[in-house]
Amino acid sequence: MKKHMKEKHSAIWTAADRFDKVMLGAQDNTEASFNIDEFYKKLARWIVTGNQPFTEIENKELRDMIIYLRPALGDHLIQSAALKERLFGHAEIMPITGSWVTLDWERQETLLDFVELRGAHSGENMADLIGKTLAELGIVNQVVALVSDSASNNGTLVRHLSNQLQRSSPNSRWDGTKGHIRCLAHVIHLAVMSLLRALHAVPESVNTRDFDYNDKDLTEETAEAVVADNNQESLESDDTDLADPLVNLHSGISKIRKITKIVRSSPQRMELFRTIAERIEDRNEQTTRAENQPYKKKVVKTLILDVVTRWNSMLLMLERGLEFREAIDLLTVHPQVKIYRPYGLTSDDWVSVSQACTWLKFFRDASLYISGEKYPTLSFSLQIYFILIQYVTRLEEDSAIMRSPVTLRGLKACKGKLVEYFDKSTYDSEYYYFAMVLDPRYKDTLFKANSDMIEELFSANWIADCANALVQTCQEFYSLSLDGSETESKPQRPEIVDFNSFSNAFRASVPQRTGRPFNSRSEHPWLLSVSYL
Repeated sequence: MKKHMKEKHSAIWTAADRFDKVMLGAQDNTEASFNIDEFYKKLARWIVTGNQPFTEIENKELRDMIIYLRPALGDHLIQSAALKERLFGHAEIMPITGSWVTLDWERQETLLDFVELRGAHSGENMADLIGKTLAELGIVNQVVALVSDSASNNGTLVRHLSNQLQRSSPNSRWDGTKGHIRCLAHVIHLAVMSLLRALHAVPESVNTRDFDYNDKDLTEETAEAVVADNNQESLESDDTDLADPLVNLHSGISKIRKITKIVRSSPQRMELFRTIAERIEDRNEQTTRAENQPYKKKVVKTLILDVVTRWNSMLLMLERGLEFREAIDLLTVHPQVKIYRPYGLTSDDWVSVSQACTWLKFFRDASLYISGEKYPTLSFSLQIYFILIQYVTRLEEDSAIMRSPVTLRGLKACKGKLVEYFDKSTYDSEYYYFAMVLDPRYKDTLFKANSDMIEELFSANWIADCANALVQTCQEFYSLSLDGSETESKPQRPEIVDFNSFSNAFRASVPQRTGRPFNSRSEHPWLLSVSYL
């Protein structure tokens, strides 16, 4: 029997023999050497890809199991704080996330890997790391597109990744000429920062390209916890009425930021602000009741200090400033405390601050919509571009804004950035077009209802070229019988009720047909046969 097993079932026999030796305590000299750094790497990868809490590595049962498998690790099991430090303390980490659609048309997303960027953060270096990850996971042939922010090195990344995938996997579906999708939330950030810089709301020293994708999740409670980097205002005397040379006195936003820093620089100054705000509320309540009118007193809150690279926090700062405008105005004319005097806001300043809030809300809502995690967003990327460009264009044409060279310059910079990245995005990828015309909410209606913008934003042959590419793609992956007999109805565009509401503009920008434009069993033939495409 022993001879039979060795000769006829050698693999099973070898595995069983090795198991016996391990159970008997015998040493296997062929075992690969153990590397503690590799262990930490795999431990961190398990934590991150499995969405485990960092404290999971302190679980007693998990530690007992690891030590049972390799007792020598008992002295090397680190605490959760130490693992966080290894991940984020001294290294530049690049997460690689994968998204796909299942056979049941369910959207899935997971973290494929997080890799340490060593050396230059060049596109070539990042392409090597991404290519290696795709190869290790065996999904090279399943990659269709790459979504990235708008950093300048991502163009190089796409070129080098394309070369790698073509060499390593000739059958890959990846097409570098159409597979680069730019993060629209980052584009919105760049456009807004261009506007704010022109309005003197962002110092020249600030890198406006810095972008935190989680800005959209910023809450008032989180923003209230922000403190100044150096708190130099705590060293400034209440008796001084000299303006800070770093504050642009032509910008209401800069003045509010400075006032906020002063108020939050000491408990005594915060108490003074609170006392003034409470007295204002008491006075307003008495005045209103004397007129037999109801009045609900505001809860006095602390002022919010923004992070200059996070325009969402600036919006919260300005909203809070407007909420307590009366208290801020009284601070700047306080008879004893002179430090606020150089930063008094004029009525025009307050108008500009209110105006900026309205604009920032519009862009914030657009950013929130495009950053949805529970629904695909690519199909309405072009629509959001259209809405934002049209919105800024209408602001430029406002007679009051045309009388303000600074504001007009800011809006032109904002629109210029939107158009710049619209051009880059549609040049980089035909998938924007594919996603839109295959979305039953749009098909080709957005193009037909915005013919003026089509002429302004697209090259003469862009739509025709994309349509031909879609036909070729569908013919390659689907078996279709084209039938051009379907009748079309003219799309009708609803009116925008509230010009400054993004959600209203979004709903109104989806053209509605008067009837269903198809009656065949499949929409694909109609999509590929309509004359406009």
